[in-house]
Amino acid sequence: MIYRVSHTTTYRYAQPVSLAHNVAHLTPRNTPWQACHDLELRIEPEPAILHESVDYFGNGVTYFTIQEPHTELVVRADHTTEVKRVAAPAAWQTPPWEAVRDQLRTDRRADVLDAYQFTFDSPYVAASPELAQYAAACFPPGRPILEASLDLTRRIYAEFAYDPGATDVSTRLDDVLAGMRGVCQDF
Repeated sequence: MIYRVSHTTTYRYAQPVSLAHNVAHLTPRNTPWQACHDLELRIEPEPAILHESVDYFGNGVTYFTIQEPHTELVVRADHTTEVKRVAAPAAWQTPPWEAVRDQLRTDRRADVLDAYQFTFDSPYVAASPELAQYAAACFPPGRPILEASLDLTRRIYAEFAYDPGATDVSTRLDDVLAGMRGVCQDF
């Protein structure tokens, strides 16, 4: 499948801005199943400084600085992205979740370490007994990990209400669980 993507972000300021440092994440990742072609990034007014790099997760990042007074900033990204169909494994044929858990703790291959980094608490996402108890019904001993994960996502979809006013970026997951409502990134 080939997608032609055009994205425009416009900022209008009530007062002239004389200096603006910006970070944009508008470049799709290149992966074995996705390739970005013909990327064109246009910024008005033209940046005095523009630097592109790749972040820790492999995402393209554009840093730019506008050093002239302006009341409007327009960032346009146009590209063609080719996405290949990737066959998902049969859920029942994936390894038991305990085997994956144990592998993450001991295997030091790059692809396993890449997944392992997501098992730790963060300032916004912390494990708790309540969250573990909620998920436990979907993860009985020996259950294939993809089967269990799909069951958990179906359960969350059925039991939680989408409510954009219920949470914000600082809402703890335990509070989301207690209220059974929030926005999609909470779930």
